[in-house]
Amino acid sequence: LALLHYSIGQSQIKPSGIGISYFAEVGTHPGFRLFADFEKNLNPKVKNRKGLEKTIQRSFVLRPTLGYFHHKAYQNSFFVLPELDYQRVNHKGTLFSYGIGMGYMRSQIPQVYQLNESGEVEKTRTGHNRFATNIHLAFGKDLSVRKSLPISWMIKPQYWRTFPNTKGGIAYFFLEAGIAYHL
Repeated sequence: LALLHYSIGQSQIKPSGIGISYFAEVGTHPGFRLFADFEKNLNPKVKNRKGLEKTIQRSFVLRPTLGYFHHKAYQNSFFVLPELDYQRVNHKGTLFSYGIGMGYMRSQIPQVYQLNESGEVEKTRTGHNRFATNIHLAFGKDLSVRKSLPISWMIKPQYWRTFPNTKGGIAYFFLEAGIAYHL
């Protein structure tokens, strides 16, 4: 939070990039995710190897996200999950980041029935409101480093835990593959 406060105080709030990704629980329950990146660049790290100077760009990234995934015959889930990442991009454009997120998830359960007052079975709507957390890694390529294209791509495995529902919460494994456009 101190980093976010410092970033806001030092500059205008403008996203450094926007993106979209395929987002799927266990890789098979399809969905999507929309996001914006707000970057706070750190001092670059310069390495000198075999007489060649190599620069590593480092930054903290605040990434608000909106998303959805569908688990057939079980649930449709919508979420808002801001993330905070530490990101490194090397001199070849190889991207690596890791981070955490905390937010809200709403799950709608489509196939629920109940008895009405006259004893007849009728379809009803129900769902769960959940607090969601995640930890994640991302691997990818920033094409603006070598090819002057304002695009990057990434693969991002992640572990989620949502509360409440069961005593220890519910665990999810997601795989995300996306692209971002640098503004």
